[in-house]
Amino acid sequence: MRWQNINMQSFFFKRARRYPKRVKDFLIGLVKDHLPEDYDIEKHFTPPYNPWDQRLCLVPDGDLFNSIKEGTHQL
Repeated sequence: MRWQNINMQSFFFKRARRYPKRVKDFLIGLVKDHLPEDYDIEKHFTPPYNPWDQRLCLVPDGDLFNSIKEGTHQL
C-alpha cells in the first residue's frame, strides 16, 4: 500500500510538471464538483501559480467543502 501511494504521488507530480495547465484544470474541476454552482471558485481556489510550484493542500474527505456548502465556514 505504501509503494502504491508513493507511485501515485510520483505520477501526479510528474504530470503536474509536464502538463501544468491540464492538471490545474483537473483540480479545479474536482473543486467545482464539491461546491455550489454560484460559489466563486476562481477567486478562492485558483492560485496564480501552477500545481506543485508550491505544495498542494488536499481535502481527502471533503469536510472543508461540506462546511462551505452548509455555510459554517467562509473563505
